Amino acid sequence: MSLKVKLISCISLFMLMLGVLVIGVFAATQQQISMQGNLSFVVPDKSLYVKNVRYQEAGGEAVDIESFTPGYINGSFNMDLTALETEENAHGSFALYFDIINTTDIQWAIVDVELPTALTSAGVSASYSGIIPTNDLTDTDSDGYKNFDANTPIDGSLILTITAPNSSSVNLEGIVITIDEYIDAAVQVTSVSSSGATTDTYTDLAGGVAIDGSVDLSGIEFATGETTLTISMTSLSAKYIKNIVSYDSGTVNYNTTGTSGTLFVHSTSLYLPQNSSGELSSGESKDLTIYVNNNTSSAKTISGLKVSFEEKESLLQKDTENKYWYVEMGTVMGQTQSEYIRWKYIASVDDSSGSDVATKYTTFDADTTPTGKGYFYLETNVLSAIGRDGTNNMIEVSFNNDWTRTSARAGHQTKAEWTSINANDYATSNVRRYINGVDSYDAYKNPSGTSTYPYTYEPDGRESNMYDDLNIDTTNDLVYEKIVARSLGELYKDNTNSTTNPNDVTYPSDLKDGDEYYQEGHEDAFWLLSYYEVYQLTGGSSTIDSDSGRVWPTGSANYYWLRSPNSVFSVFAYIVDTSGFLNFDFVDFHSHAARAAFKFSI
Repeated sequence: MSLKVKLISCISLFMLMLGVLVIGVFAATQQQISMQGNLSFVVPDKSLYVKNVRYQEAGGEAVDIESFTPGYINGSFNMDLTALETEENAHGSFALYFDIINTTDIQWAIVDVELPTALTSAGVSASYSGIIPTNDLTDTDSDGYKNFDANTPIDGSLILTITAPNSSSVNLEGIVITIDEYIDAAVQVTSVSSSGATTDTYTDLAGGVAIDGSVDLSGIEFATGETTLTISMTSLSAKYIKNIVSYDSGTVNYNTTGTSGTLFVHSTSLYLPQNSSGELSSGESKDLTIYVNNNTSSAKTISGLKVSFEEKESLLQKDTENKYWYVEMGTVMGQTQSEYIRWKYIASVDDSSGSDVATKYTTFDADTTPTGKGYFYLETNVLSAIGRDGTNNMIEVSFNNDWTRTSARAGHQTKAEWTSINANDYATSNVRRYINGVDSYDAYKNPSGTSTYPYTYEPDGRESNMYDDLNIDTTNDLVYEKIVARSLGELYKDNTNSTTNPNDVTYPSDLKDGDEYYQEGHEDAFWLLSYYEVYQLTGGSSTIDSDSGRVWPTGSANYYWLRSPNSVFSVFAYIVDTSGFLNFDFVDFHSHAARAAFKFSI
């Protein structure tokens, strides 16, 4: 059954509504909670029989509600709560347990609880849990529902928990509970939102539906321009769930640059966290964002557009063929799906002394997973990938400006008060801003006639940052959450061009006051490898070694920047060239790559 059909079935057959629930929460001196009113369910069948209802204060035992009369959830079920009152409830919360016999061969669960705005604005919240499994009853009535008697045990309980502030009196009214078929699956979609779609087909995905297989998005029509589609979901698996956005080959222009007449599909990378209980309500909700750039003249549907799921034992993966460990963070657009970006494990790290001591990872063992903390750097060659803006020069940026030269592609704008800043200082560099999510132009130019101090520069080229180019979601990405930042001061240590005994680079005195972003204590999530680190951790036999560990993998090679300055000429910073040689180049060249690294808590 498709997702859309499933939802229609839910609306027509399986919707369970809590029609009237008036519960007063009074936080007087005695901290009492009292409830009054009628609890009514309306469902046009006899799928579920409520045998008992129990009430539980926070921290207390669940007790039977004596005024409750058992019955089917078919429109006639009614429970009087008028006589129910508790004392000394200082928690401001309680739970109702609905003990249920299942008369069908379908598993059931609460998938949504809707509170009126008046309640949420008053600080009232609701949560839910529980699954009603099937049973072994075989005798059925004329309508196909299972027969049972007074001695038949319940199959499970659905639990509704209400929490309200102790300091106020709150009238709970108009709560709507939705029960749907529970699928023993990987993912539960909790909500879907969009900006830019010309139809609202995507709304059919909302409502807390458990997904087995994939989410079909092929019916959505995307207007001209950019559409952002956000799918919130929760894992039902004890493993990590990797989300993959795919589409039919030829649907998108994955190898075509420019914007006119193109259709691009990008998505953020998303691993859902583990959910050991498998309960619908206990998983941590995460957002998958899909970007559709429709640069044609009319609205389009995307053939085969869907989200599918893969279970993973760990965030740390292994490439047994190429013999390395890696994590995945960010994506680029591929021919048939969003391709996850790999970050290769290159060293274990001991930071217990306050400074990092990195040890090169040398012997791959597929049966022994690395633990602790480690350094990772960008392994997937993304230089030819097409970004959301239709360009394929992503992560190519100038290191910084060179104010001693007047080339047309001079670098990053400087400040007049910075008199001790060299063009190759990493702290103020353009490349540092780019890899840490600060919008930067790939280069800056020195306008004609302004080559005298104070130097001013105008933007040149495209404006972006690595987070946008590589679709890294800092709010929802589990790998990003586990990054351990490094301070600028630490990044200046052991930063000279030595392969065996590097010295610290003096931190610019002009940066020690003022903007926190430029101070030694500022911590960066991403950074460039130093001359010493790239030699010790990814190469190792000589300073001009072309060891494959230092060469950009697969596809066309390119120079990539290191954070180490040339100590003789301030217009040069160190690079790794296309042969893997350690070299240096002018800082204003904008065609070199920003091959970022990070420290990760495995």
